[in-house]
Amino acid sequence: KKTERETDMRKILFILAVLCFLMCGCQKNENSDASEYQDELSKAQEITVVSEDTSKITRTITKDKDLKKFVNALDLEHWKLGELPDDAKKTGTFGFSQEETIKFGETKPDEKLYDVCEITMYDEPYIDLEMGDIHMVFQITEQTANDLNDYF
Repeated sequence: KKTERETDMRKILFILAVLCFLMCGCQKNENSDASEYQDELSKAQEITVVSEDTSKITRTITKDKDLKKFVNALDLEHWKLGELPDDAKKTGTFGFSQEETIKFGETKPDEKLYDVCEITMYDEPYIDLEMGDIHMVFQITEQTANDLNDYF
């Protein structure tokens, strides 16, 4: 059985890996290709949609084609680190979950989904990305904000 420390270390390593590809994806240059980061995010096996109005899960995305559509809507190549405006109001959140990676000696995952990331949307073109104790605010395009807010 896994110890609590091993589980915490795995979570920390996963968070660092996700941060690395998000940060690289946000620093667009001539050679960057956001599709490689979208592939990483598409490993999510479930995305829950929670509207700020109801504070309840209004939708759960689990089909591969719908997960890919959502990841494409994120438009990672246009994210820029930013500061949330004081008057921004939450519109809802997206919770990303996936199974733990199969480790050496294991034949299949435990099929339990673990929360790995949460994205909070606002009525302004900004998102708050939360992974564990790490919060990062990104400015996104108006089109991306509209596409993501349509999920609520």
